[in-house]
Amino acid sequence: MKNTKTKYIIIAFVFILGYIVITELIFKNRRQLFYESNLQGKLIEIYSSREGIKIRINNVDRNFCFEPKSSFNIHENFENIAQIGDSIIKPTKSDTIKLIKEGEVYLYTFNKPD
Repeated sequence: MKNTKTKYIIIAFVFILGYIVITELIFKNRRQLFYESNLQGKLIEIYSSREGIKIRINNVDRNFCFEPKSSFNIHENFENIAQIGDSIIKPTKSDTIKLIKEGEVYLYTFNKPD
């Protein structure tokens, strides 16, 4: 009986550890994709998720995920300022994303992938 319980605990531990490793690899790949992308367009979707902020722009057929750290010129979170219809500019391999809203430019940094 004790051996069976120990086996179940080990199996559960292995599954949990595997889930954590796979999830982290997926998040890392998504952060890398965002970092390496050249984005310029209008927001058509924005929402928070456990991975960070997810956005979709009008001229790209996929979501991007990133974690905005700070703004250079305003003390407001990206998700509180950004709305559908606002413009986004992010050059390839840049750690800064520009949010253009009603003629105002807001610059946000985000963590580069490891």
